[in-house]
Amino acid sequence: MSDMRIALSELLIAKEDGRTTVRVFTAQPTPLEEKNLGRIFALMEIDSQDSVNDSILEMIADEVNTQFYRSEATEVEGAFESALQKTNAKLHELTSQLGDEWLESLHVVIGVQKGRVVVFTHLGRLIALMVHNGRMVDIVQPTHMRASDINPAKIFSTIVSGTVSEHSILFFGTESILDYISKEKIKRLVVDSEPDQVSEQLRSLLEEDTTNTNFAAIVFKAEAAPTSATDAPTIRPADPIGSTVGQRDSMFDLLGKQSRTTELLSSSIWPGVRKSLQSLLRGDGAQRQTNHGERGTVATPHVQQQSRTVRAQPAKAGSSVLRIVGMCGIKLLTLLKSAVMGIISVVGRGVRTLHQWIRRRRQPSYGNQRTLKTAPSRKASSWISRGIQWFRSLTTVQKIFFIVAIVVFLIFAQSIVNRGGNQINDEQEQQYAQAISNIDLKINEGKAAILYDREKAREVFMEARTLLSGVPKESEAYTARGAELDEVIRNQLKIVNNVITLDQPSPVIDYSTLGSDIHVNQMILLGASLYGFDQSNTSVYRGNLENQEESATIRDAVGGKTVSAVAKASPGTGAVALSDGSFAIFNPVTEALEPLDLQYENSNRQIVDIQVFGVRLYTLDVANNQIFRHQKNDEGFAAGTGWISDSTVNLANATSFTIDGDIWVLEKSGTVIKLSNGSRADFTLSSVDPALTSAERIFTDENASNLYLLDRTQKRVVVFGKDGKLVAQYTSDAFSGMSDFVVDEANKKMYVLSDSKVYAVDLQ
Repeated sequence: MSDMRIALSELLIAKEDGRTTVRVFTAQPTPLEEKNLGRIFALMEIDSQDSVNDSILEMIADEVNTQFYRSEATEVEGAFESALQKTNAKLHELTSQLGDEWLESLHVVIGVQKGRVVVFTHLGRLIALMVHNGRMVDIVQPTHMRASDINPAKIFSTIVSGTVSEHSILFFGTESILDYISKEKIKRLVVDSEPDQVSEQLRSLLEEDTTNTNFAAIVFKAEAAPTSATDAPTIRPADPIGSTVGQRDSMFDLLGKQSRTTELLSSSIWPGVRKSLQSLLRGDGAQRQTNHGERGTVATPHVQQQSRTVRAQPAKAGSSVLRIVGMCGIKLLTLLKSAVMGIISVVGRGVRTLHQWIRRRRQPSYGNQRTLKTAPSRKASSWISRGIQWFRSLTTVQKIFFIVAIVVFLIFAQSIVNRGGNQINDEQEQQYAQAISNIDLKINEGKAAILYDREKAREVFMEARTLLSGVPKESEAYTARGAELDEVIRNQLKIVNNVITLDQPSPVIDYSTLGSDIHVNQMILLGASLYGFDQSNTSVYRGNLENQEESATIRDAVGGKTVSAVAKASPGTGAVALSDGSFAIFNPVTEALEPLDLQYENSNRQIVDIQVFGVRLYTLDVANNQIFRHQKNDEGFAAGTGWISDSTVNLANATSFTIDGDIWVLEKSGTVIKLSNGSRADFTLSSVDPALTSAERIFTDENASNLYLLDRTQKRVVVFGKDGKLVAQYTSDAFSGMSDFVVDEANKKMYVLSDSKVYAVDLQ
């Protein structure tokens, strides 16, 4: 690839009466400093015009700039991280003087650019965009945090790093720019303009604003094209030795480089120490050192280079000690081997001699044969006698030592035999080490995909989990990094699966306070009250959400019938299907279940769910493989008519359904069937982890944006868009007995019923 200069373009529009304080900073390093470490840049804003703001922003810029170029680190990220740590300490001192309220209004991006490498940290709400080959993505997500949520000692704790190519442009700006220029227009502007013209074009567009809004931006754009066919910005993990993996072409690898600063220096040195010891004891240290030199030629991402450098330093510092330990170990093994071989030799000779003596004693002796046979026998007997006399001549301590040595030898020999049967050979260890390297690549690929394709990221992390499951936990490869990678994969899967965990939630309604024999398993929301229906009879209980009080609306202690299904029929009533095949309208005003006469052509039916949509009532009948529609009339509802006209639809395993104009049918397996105008429509839920293998309830309506599925097995409610894509998963240990839920999307609330308790969930 040819040399390529990254041009930096700045914009600053700071008005005297501006409602914010903004600052753009670009360092002016010496030629040597710029060659070694690059140049520092910063874009900062505080949402006020307090007189102290200028001093705060100036202090941040000066501290990062000074500490960065004073750093003893020779790598960009090492120097940058050191500068951020010291700036954090300075800001911590500042908050002790000024308080920390101003942190909530602070928006900052600080970075360093060296050649094609850009490393930065960010805080608050700022625009951070990357444009590549006509596509534009947000590098970071703007955040709004309360001052109490920000640790003053770790204000800058996140680093993003990557490389930039000719076809990539980085744009950092204040959020106010989006009030006047769309992201699409920003994309066209930075793509069509020369690097030195970008800021002037922005200025001409924004200076027309007559309000007190301030603006600031920094743009990075390449001025020369690379000659390589693969010119997308890349971050490439180190390839395993001997690997033929090609350079990965993905603009989004830049996005996958974000990590906690503390994690950059937290890699363990023990795997390297262990390998060094093994190398010394095997006597192949020279060969290992040669291989390590070859590994250094592999192109590695900056974060990993930094991490490896930190690990290498302790290893070099202790190399003499390791060599001495290794030499001592070799001597010790040599002596142990000599002693063991001596014992084996003596015991072997004794056993052979004793065996020959016994055989000769059993053979008949005639004439000269007797004379010939007695000599070995006497010799063996003499040897045994001398052995016995030698043992008797030992002191008590010597006898004990000798016996202990024999016992230890036998245990040692047995362990070698056992280990030989279970030992993982070197070839297998190499395969497992290769698998660990592949898992690393998968994890990096998944992290890069998170911000632009979560479906792809989910698949990649699941592949990484499968690969890790194939590495034995007793292998060296797993011992070195297996547990660490498993934790990373699990955490990343939570992110890509949008898992929202409720830790120890408190119930807003607890029907069981009305009696120990109450077991509510269904409910409907009418106004500000949740009405729960007992699974053992036809009792109904009210839960007032305003004062969180419970009361009994209908008491049916005797029972005989139970509620099979219930649905909201109107703003103030509910439709109820009973276990004996009859129906009723629940009226909370009269506190009664008023009989409802629904007529069917076939008396043999099995109603598993009931819904009301507009002026029609629908029942799901699995026995007749049909959804019946009942039109409202003066007397209630007319006789049901079959709504499904598609003979390929099978409702045998249906457990619940919901209506928003289309009808969505849930099967016990967790599969959702979409029906439009009586026929099956093309619809599939996206993959989710853990896999959706069962579900009990489904909800949506004409005003809802999503589909909600209750999965009792996994203690969760899974939310999908109506295009089938995963939106979120809400889970809690308190959901172990979940049986029903109510969604109020308009107020961003969901109520989950579990073991007669109702938990309120804020929808995100």
